[in-house]
Amino acid sequence: MRAAGFLLAWAFVANAQNPPADYLDLYSALQQKLTTFDSTITSQWNGSKPPVDFCTELRTPGAYRVLQAQGENAPAVVQAEIQSLQALGVTTVSVGISFPALYQPFFAYSGAPDDYQKYLTFYKQVAADIRAAGMRMVVYTGPLYTNALSENSGLNVAPYYQTLTSSEYIAARTHQILTIAQQLQPDYLVVAQEPDNEASITGQPSLATAAGFTAMVDTFLNQLDGVGLGGTYVGAGIGTWLAGGGAFIKALAANPRLNFIDLHVFPINAGLLTTTAALIDQAAASGKPVTITSAWLEKRRDSEYPAPNIAADPNIFVRDPFSFWLPLDQQFLTELAKLAWWKQLALVSPYWSDYFHAYLPYNAANAALSYDQLRDDEIQAFSTAIQNNQYTSTGLALQSLIDIPVVMPALVSAANAQAAAVAPDSIVSLYGTNLADSTASAPAMPPPTILAGTILTFSESSGPLLPASLYFVSPGQVNAVVPGQLAAGPVTFQISNANGAATLATVAPGLFSANNNGRGPAAAIVGRLHADGTTTFESTVTCGTIAGACSNSPIDLSSTSDQVVLELFGTGIRGRSSLSDVRVSVGGILVTPSYAGPQPQYPGMDQVDIPLPKTLAGRGELNIDLAVAGHRANLVTINAK
Repeated sequence: MRAAGFLLAWAFVANAQNPPADYLDLYSALQQKLTTFDSTITSQWNGSKPPVDFCTELRTPGAYRVLQAQGENAPAVVQAEIQSLQALGVTTVSVGISFPALYQPFFAYSGAPDDYQKYLTFYKQVAADIRAAGMRMVVYTGPLYTNALSENSGLNVAPYYQTLTSSEYIAARTHQILTIAQQLQPDYLVVAQEPDNEASITGQPSLATAAGFTAMVDTFLNQLDGVGLGGTYVGAGIGTWLAGGGAFIKALAANPRLNFIDLHVFPINAGLLTTTAALIDQAAASGKPVTITSAWLEKRRDSEYPAPNIAADPNIFVRDPFSFWLPLDQQFLTELAKLAWWKQLALVSPYWSDYFHAYLPYNAANAALSYDQLRDDEIQAFSTAIQNNQYTSTGLALQSLIDIPVVMPALVSAANAQAAAVAPDSIVSLYGTNLADSTASAPAMPPPTILAGTILTFSESSGPLLPASLYFVSPGQVNAVVPGQLAAGPVTFQISNANGAATLATVAPGLFSANNNGRGPAAAIVGRLHADGTTTFESTVTCGTIAGACSNSPIDLSSTSDQVVLELFGTGIRGRSSLSDVRVSVGGILVTPSYAGPQPQYPGMDQVDIPLPKTLAGRGELNIDLAVAGHRANLVTINAK
């Protein structure tokens, strides 16, 4: 865990200049818009800070730099940026992989067929570096720009786009998405965003309509279902500036295969911050989690809005690198974080992470540079800052926003270890130091309330001390069952000489995984009712002798007479008011559970029984997406044969 202010000793804090006369009007107008939106948030937000995955862009492996980065220092450069973001407290990074960077036929068309493997190898190494750092990965994909925003990619995509019919374009995009899902296996995959820009870039006007854009996304999802998602959340969405954006959100949300709705936030003209909040509410009302995987303060005057190239105009982005914007960038990041807490977003990712490390001074020489020239200078400053462990005060502002200290001892769901509310009568893990004098496990069921001399008690504000049942105790970790007599709301707990606080919720669903990390193969069994009335049971995983080495065993769904029921094990589920509160999709197909409640053998453990439809046969790796009363559990997977 980082100490507060850890970076201050080794950070270079860029000094903001005063806004030059040419930009004073724009600066003041943007500042006023942010201040007004802050008042809106303050009047409606209760100040709580629920868990949000604060992510940021990993800039080094942009598709436009891949071939230039094939030198021997390329992995070190990526790793250095990952480490620099980790130092800011970032635990998830996003990577943009533009089409057709991972589409082999394009390279054959362009006369450089060997380049495809270079791109694929590079991105696989990036994914491996992210995993090695213990971080999560977001990949978003869309068409490569044909203007200066392609940043000297060397990929001549404009004439290539013109060779593709609508169906050919969608098929090609689908192929790249499948490659990303199978080869990189990101935690989040955004398959389409900014339909207006995609239509304009590629010359496919149907993509600018809700029907056309959603049909393309549906194609992506159907094909992903066919190969299995391997534990990846899949989303799609729009830029919040899109006229009629609500119709796109409605159409996207209607597809149960889509795990989340994604928004991009750049311009704040014409009340777009208020529009963003409304779009989030609309998506959330559909039962979909909401992410913002790309956001920055676009320096656009009201007189320059609307325009056909929102969030895609180098003449606007050329304003960004100058250090006089630094206070406004920090103010925007603050409002973005408050918005995320207020609306309980799943993930938020600022885009221009370059400026966490370096800005350029505004002077006559820099002001006269073209977008390409200015970006080259800024990238050089950014690279130098990373090598020297330097940060701007914008980077430190991000650190202060996301660095919500973990108060030890920390209490989390034993199923997924996510920092969130837990439920009464659920299994939790308590992490800290000197929690117990020795290590011991419960000798029998039900687990005792005193184990190796250790006692864990809970209490409400004025209630009695209630002992927890203890599955396991050690100096650094305790696994226990929260007393079922407690009500939703704040509670305190005490163990040994340590005290802590937690929030209880009626439901806080979590699913156990076979590798005890909250993701990948589910901890589950299959019950198979045969035509003769007998029932057999089988495990859904095969595990090696090394911890964390479990993999999915294929579940045979080929029999026309067997009825196959998947029994998932979790916790925090039993508090649901009715079975209709429980929503499950398997590989994107909604399945009605036959049971969701306590597992009778182990206190605090819950069980969800899901009849597996025959249509899943042969689908391979599939996500299990469980939500209880609108609260989503962690994704786990099975394999359907």
